[in-house]
Amino acid sequence: MPWRCPVCGTENPDDVNTCKICGAYKPTAATVSVSESRPGVLTHYKSITIEILDSSVKSLVGSTKTMDLAAIGNIVTIGRALDNHFVIPDPSVSRRHLRVVVSSEGLILEDLGSTNGTYLLPDGRRINVAKAGEEATVRLGNSVIRLTLKK
Repeated sequence: MPWRCPVCGTENPDDVNTCKICGAYKPTAATVSVSESRPGVLTHYKSITIEILDSSVKSLVGSTKTMDLAAIGNIVTIGRALDNHFVIPDPSVSRRHLRVVVSSEGLILEDLGSTNGTYLLPDGRRINVAKAGEEATVRLGNSVIRLTLKK
């Protein structure tokens, strides 16, 4: 029976003991849920900045948001829906487009089954899941964003 990661929410096969996305261990009866733990203690990064570099909705270009990882935890969602951490009101961006997991190794980017895809720049390859270090530039639909971690 598949299990859901207590850190990033990814569904994993029962025969693996660590999450395929963030590396968290399979929950047991003694596992503390993310809501019971202090957010932000999983990495040495303090904040993440997201900036819209280009978009078909020209008024979005230059929009920037910096989020304190101690306050929000190590998972950031990006998409058109208002319940995302970073909202991009561009029709080419899916409601739930991208999940960003901040790990000790940097950014882990996961496309959430978006219609128009997620592309890691500068090479432009389409990704489902990718590790990206401390900075990444990605295209979501017709919008290009840069994600930067700060220690």
